[in-house]
Amino acid sequence: MERVLKESLRIYPPVPYIARQLTENFEYEGETIPKGTTAEIFIYDIHRDPKYFPDPEKFDPDRFLPENSIDRSNFAFIAFSAGMRNCIGQRFAMLELKIMLTKVIKNFKVHPVTKREELRFIADVVLRTNHPVKMRFEARN
Repeated sequence: MERVLKESLRIYPPVPYIARQLTENFEYEGETIPKGTTAEIFIYDIHRDPKYFPDPEKFDPDRFLPENSIDRSNFAFIAFSAGMRNCIGQRFAMLELKIMLTKVIKNFKVHPVTKREELRFIADVVLRTNHPVKMRFEARN
């Protein structure tokens, strides 16, 4: 379940980008980016880097098997940010997701109505679609 949730968060990060102000000069490819500059980090794009996630649009929870994560940078998957400013509630959020998902799939079969290719996103403070995502729930016996 954790692998499925992480892969879902990789493809659809709840926060598509974050911004940080540089506290010191930063060297990148021979250029100096000065202290005080606001750097924007596009999580949505980082999670689609084929160097770390081959065939990035494919839903593949096995990407998060331990043996498939060995050589991956700790900053390739940052659904909850990373480093000193990472989300302090990430463990709680994952537990909440697991409990909610368990309750839903225990009681219902979930069928998509909206197709993935129909999704159009709005990059705001949180990632959301411009139209509701529709699903059909069928009660389990």
